[in-house]
Amino acid sequence: NDGHLVQNRINVYLTNNGLAGGTITALNTAIPTVATKYPVKDIAMLSVGINSADDANFQTDYTALIQSCLTAGWAKVVCRGLVTTTAQTSKNAKISAAVASFGSAAVVYADVASWVATLDGAGGTIAMPDGAHPNAAGFATMADYWVSDHASLFA
Repeated sequence: NDGHLVQNRINVYLTNNGLAGGTITALNTAIPTVATKYPVKDIAMLSVGINSADDANFQTDYTALIQSCLTAGWAKVVCRGLVTTTAQTSKNAKISAAVASFGSAAVVYADVASWVATLDGAGGTIAMPDGAHPNAAGFATMADYWVSDHASLFA
């Protein structure tokens, strides 16, 4: 994924604890177990939500996930907006609002709105075959965007 490609571009070490097809609720349930794997918890980078229903509970569930990361000991939580088709970007407003509710420099939103037009399979230059998950070229481009747009979030 793009996270692993970022570590080749800036001085960070990343480990992916993804849950293929997982929802925000499933990841939230897994956080206590995941946290035990890491004695040092600098930054949790959340890239989650595309598999969760866009319903009234989305923002509440995302807020609970952020809190779980903080409670588990991560010093900083970077919440990446979803790189998805433009039709589904309403979730990004909910992620941003969840981040804002903490009012803390330890919880930040990585806005990816400018990435969507480039990656959107419907009109962008790099296909997301299912309209939600980028292909290999898409992940490489996303890693470049991380460096150009959000490298400071990893400090």
